[in-house]
Amino acid sequence: MVVFQSYGVRVLVDVPCESVAERVRRLMPAEWEVQVPDDADVRYALRLLEDVWSLKLDGVDIIEHSDLDAVIDRLASDIHHRIALHARNLTFVHAGVVAYDGGAVILPGRSHSGKSTLVAALIRAGADYYSDEYAVFDDEGTVHPYPKFLSLRSDAVRYREVVTAEALGGRTADTCLRAHLVAFLTYKPGAMFEPAALSPAQTLLNLLDHAIHGRRHSAAALNQLARVVSDARAFRSERGEAEETAQMILHFLDTASSAGRT
Repeated sequence: MVVFQSYGVRVLVDVPCESVAERVRRLMPAEWEVQVPDDADVRYALRLLEDVWSLKLDGVDIIEHSDLDAVIDRLASDIHHRIALHARNLTFVHAGVVAYDGGAVILPGRSHSGKSTLVAALIRAGADYYSDEYAVFDDEGTVHPYPKFLSLRSDAVRYREVVTAEALGGRTADTCLRAHLVAFLTYKPGAMFEPAALSPAQTLLNLLDHAIHGRRHSAAALNQLARVVSDARAFRSERGEAEETAQMILHFLDTASSAGRT
């Protein structure tokens, strides 16, 4: 059994053996701590029934599959979504996040949009790692680390591989930062990187479109994200391959920083 808390949300995963428990622990997000089973807000049960793995959430079927990798992949996505949905006083936005030159770079994107690959490229280029899943904002508009292991897809593996920022030659951040840049990027093979500036209002609307929040959190999300866009640059662009794009993003930031000092 694995029981932990992250951002105030208490999660229990009932597993059949220690080897599966260790795989689940590798899914844990930032700021987790061990909790007692009776206090869990969300309860999963993972079982092997004959030759089929079964995953339930609070007694309701989520997935049944013969491949444990597929079930673990679904469990990871669901755990992170539940934390984002139920965390108090914070707004979670689907985004990759790195830090560079004292500020956070926010890369909003849906699942399968390539944001993890781009975050990994930015880490290899010298940025510090915050998240490849969510940008987590507080009432001041600062972004918190959500440094779970990076989940990287490749043609060589069927499901996601999990790696640390350190394995990529980088560093995992542990402090909150203001956002210096919000970049809405769309992958297109062979595309040119041509940033088009966005106004604060445009940036806010696009961030809200990527936010995870219940109806009761909508007003808080609006206020928190309004603080984010008040002093962050923002642009939209198509992009090509991740390594080249990472270099262009950092060059954009270096140029902006130099212009600000003159």
